Amino acid sequence: MGVPWVVVLIISCPLGGRRGVTRKRGDFGRGGLQKGPDTRLRVSWSPQMSYELWRKLEEEEDGETKGRRPEIGHVFLLDRDVDFVTALCSQVVYEGLVDDTFRVKCGSVDFGPEVTSSDRSLKVLLNAEDKVFNEIRNEHFSNVFGFLSQKARNLQAQYDRRRGMDIKQMKNFVSQELKGLKQEHRLLSVHIGACESIMKKKTKQDFQELIKTEHALLEGFNIRESTSYIEEHIDRQVSPIESLRLMCLLSITENGELLQPKMPD
Repeated sequence: MGVPWVVVLIISCPLGGRRGVTRKRGDFGRGGLQKGPDTRLRVSWSPQMSYELWRKLEEEEDGETKGRRPEIGHVFLLDRDVDFVTALCSQVVYEGLVDDTFRVKCGSVDFGPEVTSSDRSLKVLLNAEDKVFNEIRNEHFSNVFGFLSQKARNLQAQYDRRRGMDIKQMKNFVSQELKGLKQEHRLLSVHIGACESIMKKKTKQDFQELIKTEHALLEGFNIRESTSYIEEHIDRQVSPIESLRLMCLLSITENGELLQPKMPD
């Protein structure tokens, strides 16, 4: 019998975009749907994609299950209508913040001069082949700088190994390891630049205060203070989209009842 599939079908996402998708993607591998060694996971986001996914699963064959249709172990049917809140909350993992800041298109992102520290932009494919990105994509942003710093030290230690090598060892190092180290070093530099750019933008937008307000709305306390923050956010014209998102979040968490200002006696 082949390895069972776990199929997740999200049949509607009226609020659209990658916001809900990116947040949930990390959950599938971290405390949500556990993707173990004996489970293969597929996720689909629309009725048409769900149909195509189901059809492909029925047709798919591999070396171990050739001639037999793969077994589908479980099907989870999720409807975004039951969870608007997730799509309205700010991104806090690295991949989501990259999308918010630079916009991921077709699995790749264009990093501008502010990231590359040159006068040229760089298009980077964001997938598992990028070892640096693959390790930090689902990490909370507050942990990313520490990881990248440690990664830089590890790479430097690998470069420093050359000092004690003889000619044969140096030849093997150059032919087998050096190219990979240079590629990883280049990607590390790019992601450090992306983190710095994200940090500058979020600091300018007072990101910590925004997260604090969202948490207050979700937990149902300090609603009046949260409303005042949203009003100030609108007055400052920080971001019309974020202001609208905060108003929607306030409306949903308060069951559609917005606080009315106190009228003088």
